[in-house]
Amino acid sequence: MEKKLCEKERLMFQAVIELIEEGMDIYSMKVSDITSRAGVGKGTAYEYFSSKEELIAKALFWIGNQHFQAVLKKIQEKTSLREQLDAIFDFVENVVCKDRCCQQIFRLSKQSCMIKENFGRELKKCGELSRYVKQTLDMVLNSGKEEGSIHSAFCDEQVRILLMQSFLGYFIYLTGSDEKGEEQKMKMRQFLGNNLLGLLLQEPSVNF
Repeated sequence: MEKKLCEKERLMFQAVIELIEEGMDIYSMKVSDITSRAGVGKGTAYEYFSSKEELIAKALFWIGNQHFQAVLKKIQEKTSLREQLDAIFDFVENVVCKDRCCQQIFRLSKQSCMIKENFGRELKKCGELSRYVKQTLDMVLNSGKEEGSIHSAFCDEQVRILLMQSFLGYFIYLTGSDEKGEEQKMKMRQFLGNNLLGLLLQEPSVNF
């Protein structure tokens, strides 16, 4: 269970998110920027967090958790594997590719080793966002098994990898240099979804 935030923590997290959405880079963001936006004293930040990196990392984890809870709720509302895949494609397109907080996390890999290490360490302390990814994949995996859309010879890890390949493929497609029209995006989603469903129905070439 996630620790319940006090009001000042919530205000500071919200301030970080607002500043990022307005275009401020997390590496140039100052504690005073955050506390000023949150309407609290600068010293208040250090009552709750040991560093700027910890504050920003926890704010990113907080909003990331909200995004994943929203997509999990949408998946639960869907009645078929195809509909669940579409819900995740929607999430990739409308949240992962457009949300500035997600973009800031992806940019970590392009920063200097020191910056990457500082924020990476603090994000890891917050908890693994990867567990939310696994939870999302497992919900889809279990749905596919129940409706008979996944060959019984597949092990769970194989299915997770195939799912991730499709979702990452869509992300890479959307973030390419050229603009994508709605018809193009729909055709790519259909291609990835049809290809994935076809593979899952076949016996895997290698059994684990």
